[in-house]
Amino acid sequence: MKGNIYIPETSNIRRGKNFFEEFLKVKYEDVDQYLLNLSESPETVKAFKDLYDKTMSM
Repeated sequence: MKGNIYIPETSNIRRGKNFFEEFLKVKYEDVDQYLLNLSESPETVKAFKDLYDKTMSM
């Protein structure tokens, strides 16, 4: 069993695309693509690598 047994998951819980379609004006695909582009950009990867290196050298 998962989640709260008193809240039916099929009718009351919204995740991912369902949440966006029901409550927001922004398309799920637009946000998904933006985050994918951000996470894969060389600048972001370098920033996290630099942060990791700095943390490990402490």
